Amino acid sequence: MEETAPAALRRMATNLRRDHRPEAEVWEDLTTRLGGAGMDVPAIHRAIRAWGGADDHALRAPVQCLEAEAILASCVPLQRFVRHLVRIGKFGDGTEARQWLLDQVATGDVARQRGRFTGIGLAGGILIWATFDERDSRQDPCGRLPKDVATICACLALDKGAEKGEMIVFRYTLPTGVEAHYPTVMAAACGRVWSEYWAPAAEGEPHGWTEPWPGYADAYACPEVVHRTIDGGSFELPVRRFRR
Repeated sequence: MEETAPAALRRMATNLRRDHRPEAEVWEDLTTRLGGAGMDVPAIHRAIRAWGGADDHALRAPVQCLEAEAILASCVPLQRFVRHLVRIGKFGDGTEARQWLLDQVATGDVARQRGRFTGIGLAGGILIWATFDERDSRQDPCGRLPKDVATICACLALDKGAEKGEMIVFRYTLPTGVEAHYPTVMAAACGRVWSEYWAPAAEGEPHGWTEPWPGYADAYACPEVVHRTIDGGSFELPVRRFRR
């Protein structure tokens, strides 16, 4: 069941305050900005970016729970990534881009093969959100993901609408010099789209946790971290594909 706009705004405001603990005058400035945004989530997103300077966002301290060869997974709607491939000039049209991408799903059978996405990177903002297997971060996290797109989206609290199409999952280890960090509300505001379904992890947690969409009985919280955008040369093949 979808939340009403006022409930979504209250959720977002509560999470912001828990995460960033702004002083009274700072909080007043933010609430003034949000009041001008009304109940429109994209407008709220823009107000948060303007308030926090998300492009210059200082990341929270790196997490310490990941193994040296931890495998992270980032989920992207297939059609969004196809548009990304066209936008950066890798392919001339969506049909060609889609076929190439699906070839990486179908023919990327060499164990831990990498390199086909060199120079491409993920379609997103300045930060990438990723999940992993918190029991053993060296294991493939796809083994713990649901098998259908809608439940994946609900578990990872992805932006609404993504559950209506296909999903691809990129798996990778972080390149030398790139660290995984605790997610924050401001990190959530760094992307092109923003969802209010995000909550700070409780004090003492070794990493972030997703806040699943309400109304999905099979959805559960997943571990999450954020990191700076990386080159796609780190992606492992085959790319995983999930359908509706």
